[in-house]
Amino acid sequence: MNKIRLVVFAIILLLSCVGCGETPYIYEDGAILCGGDGEPIELINNPNATNPTYAELLASIREDSTDEQPYSSTFTCADFAEAVHNDAEEAGIRAAFVSVYFEGEDEGHALNAFETIDRGLVYIDCTGEGFSTTVTHPLV
Repeated sequence: MNKIRLVVFAIILLLSCVGCGETPYIYEDGAILCGGDGEPIELINNPNATNPTYAELLASIREDSTDEQPYSSTFTCADFAEAVHNDAEEAGIRAAFVSVYFEGEDEGHALNAFETIDRGLVYIDCTGEGFSTTVTHPLV
């Protein structure tokens, strides 16, 4: 059963608040996850943020301009997911940063997740223009 093992790290900060004196960095395999510019991905949670309705989430995503940033070696999917997370939290919407890894692949992908009160968990990928990837394994 070694076709593909999709490991989803949903750093679901939906359920907890980083802050409280801790550095809001993401650690993967003991190292701090960094964006394309080499700076740590820093998630800023709003302790007053709440789970939105699906319509509220879509309205917020439409207002967010993160996807207008071009994808580049200095602004990668992790940077997009960080920006969407922090923008949503600032707007009062609880957000999660999600890292996806594919078995046998060197690189993964980052996106966001939101727990809506009427449609459950929703994944959003706002990675900007210029990003493309090919999944070489059948998805399970």
